[in-house]
Amino acid sequence: MTGVEIAIEIERRGINLYRRARKLANDPATLELLLRLETEETAHYEYFNNILKNETDPPSGADEAWTSLYAASLAAEGFYPGGLMQVAYDDAFASPLNLLD
Repeated sequence: MTGVEIAIEIERRGINLYRRARKLANDPATLELLLRLETEETAHYEYFNNILKNETDPPSGADEAWTSLYAASLAAEGFYPGGLMQVAYDDAFASPLNLLD
């Protein structure tokens, strides 16, 4: 398990989260902020993937499956505990300020 693999999983989840969140937001400024955040997550994802591709000793076989599972479980804890619907319920998409709060 490497920190890079965990970072990749976190960024992947961030991309998906912001992409789905844009479907729930109506405020133009909030939509713009969500798109910007998604774009930044995509850049981070690509950066970490490039690091992983250049590692000399990547995980293989069963280790790779366990690594992915572990990374996914760690990443899940870092994103909105109530999920995207809880964020919407908390009115986070009403404005950029609400979203950042």
